[in-house]
Amino acid sequence: MASTKGLVEAVNRYPRAAALATWLIAFFLPPYVQYPRRNPWAATSEALSCSLANRSVEVVWPSLLLHVTIYYSLYQALIRGRSRAFQLVTALVYLYVAFLQSTAFTPTHGLVVLTSNLVVSIILALLWLRGGGPGVEGSPPRLLLGLALFAYVAPLARTSLSAPPWWWMWERALGGAPLFAVPAIALDAVAGYGAVAYCLYTPLALYLAFRFKPVPEYAVRLAGFTGAAYAIIIIVRTAMAVAGGLTGFGAFMAAWNSLLHFPLLVASIYAVSADY
Repeated sequence: MASTKGLVEAVNRYPRAAALATWLIAFFLPPYVQYPRRNPWAATSEALSCSLANRSVEVVWPSLLLHVTIYYSLYQALIRGRSRAFQLVTALVYLYVAFLQSTAFTPTHGLVVLTSNLVVSIILALLWLRGGGPGVEGSPPRLLLGLALFAYVAPLARTSLSAPPWWWMWERALGGAPLFAVPAIALDAVAGYGAVAYCLYTPLALYLAFRFKPVPEYAVRLAGFTGAAYAIIIIVRTAMAVAGGLTGFGAFMAAWNSLLHFPLLVASIYAVSADY
């Protein structure tokens, strides 16, 4: 009991250092891979492309319900100034990410569980559920909100192994019928990946965290370190793929995916560096 109390006191006293240490430990946890190959990153990349969270977008109704709940909580927070609903919904989203985005039944590696993502997301979910932040309203840059909403709506989002049922609309729009982009954007906004992906939802969570401060500083710093790592990895891998000869529509989608992760990079840098 005494050691646990001492650990909590240390985390509260040095939240940035504690968050960095937690992220470093979690980052190097190996994923569970049913049929391992020589390249462990291949299993991680494949799992993120066809995770159970992505499959829930293909089914539509689970992601639709989650989006509706999130929009209601945003109304309560941004319009009425009440952050409790958003706090609870964010805990729910991180639990969703922990157990569905971290798990995939892949065609090459079988069952894959991304242990690092699982551990960090569970910790964040518990911290958001518990609350206990300063509770004093802040004023983060409005630019962060704009970037966060762009990432959350996530237009033209898909992976190499998963696409929403309305992807054919994007194909028509990109093929010369731009009006099809209107319903496609609307469907992305109300049933797409923004509610089920760590990288697309976290900028919104970080903006609201700095606005209302409902959670401890440690939670914000941990989400920031994790998000910065994910964003950098995605952006660097895209640059390497293009430099390695990726061209055409594949290069376009890789670059667009990097752009969707730019809000996460900006919000994460702000989260680990700004005063809380």
